[in-house]
Amino acid sequence: MHIRVLPEQIPKIWDLIKFTVGKVYKIEAKQADFIFNNVLHELLNDKYQCFVHLSDDGERKIKAMVFTAINFDKLGGVKTLDIPCLYSFSYHTMEEWDDFFKIILEFSKQEKAFPITCSSNNERVWEIVNYLGFKESSRNFTYNKGER
Repeated sequence: MHIRVLPEQIPKIWDLIKFTVGKVYKIEAKQADFIFNNVLHELLNDKYQCFVHLSDDGERKIKAMVFTAINFDKLGGVKTLDIPCLYSFSYHTMEEWDDFFKIILEFSKQEKAFPITCSSNNERVWEIVNYLGFKESSRNFTYNKGER
């Protein structure tokens, strides 16, 4: 079962959300409070949305989690849905990700937010979004001070 977690339900699964964000973004201890407070604020105010895949075994354990964010490009006049975070607590097949994506796609249609975008530095995420039909549309390049 795939469901959207409503803002008022976020505190019930906050520990799992923090774990997920920490894993996906490899957050350092000195930044943790600031980042987690921002994530919590965005989720509680529906700026970020949280979707979960619950197990079908009667225990309703969370098997995977996806965060979305609705963005509006003021220059282009386009409303988009970004997937900044997806994570599974156990191995998910591509077919399971496809089933999960259907709820994200339905939410995007409801919000009239297209295209759906996703960026990640994780190769498994690249495999998943390629399987789901995403196409590479841009590349990011980073230069850190002192790397030259």
